[in-house]
Amino acid sequence: YDALFFRRKDGSGRTLAEEWKDEDWDAVKGDESLMMEHRMKGTFAGGLSKPLTYVEIGNEPDLPFTYFWTGTRAQFIAMYQAVAPVLDAQFGATLKIGAASFAWLLGETDPTFLQDFLAGIGTTKLDFVGVHAYQDVPETAFVPQLAKAKFLRDTLKPLAELHVPEWGMVLDGGPEFDDMTAALHHAKALEYFILYDVKLSHRALARDIVAAPGGLGLLKAGPARAKPATHVFQ
Repeated sequence: YDALFFRRKDGSGRTLAEEWKDEDWDAVKGDESLMMEHRMKGTFAGGLSKPLTYVEIGNEPDLPFTYFWTGTRAQFIAMYQAVAPVLDAQFGATLKIGAASFAWLLGETDPTFLQDFLAGIGTTKLDFVGVHAYQDVPETAFVPQLAKAKFLRDTLKPLAELHVPEWGMVLDGGPEFDDMTAALHHAKALEYFILYDVKLSHRALARDIVAAPGGLGLLKAGPARAKPATHVFQ
């Protein structure tokens, strides 16, 4: 769901994003709990019947523009500390809870959002932490990104798995999926994930195999049957 458009049906008309801004953590965790209950029981999103194994709270809150997260780092930590225990009490060991698909851009000033998050959540349940990696040259981008993420995980939350929920080449231009450059990028990325103890990764195929104008062509350009599938690696 999209927090910018999800609205409560209690008459307030607030979006979930507005609840975050208001720091109404009781309302936020109630909404999250209800949506997860529907999702796990198969009564949400068209009756999906497969329960989730992982749920990740947040998406790229560290981007330098307010697209996915409009609050402060402290507010994000407070939101996570409100929601994670509720989901843990609701689903227990059947659901692994983590955060937050950090964009993890090269060059972010220390202390990074990720570092502040890991240091700030205290004893709140964190089964995994996720970062994104999008660059065309894994040796000069993925390696320092993964090395730093692993160091922070090992230092601050050593029991949490390290995930890369999105990875791929840059989001526009460049070789198509059947180009040998893309194949070599794929092989190198998987090797680095093994070396840096990444337990789960999701290859986001953000370029279309047809002549599409960059961006998320995988979602925007047809025909759908001609597109490659996404891939998850463990």
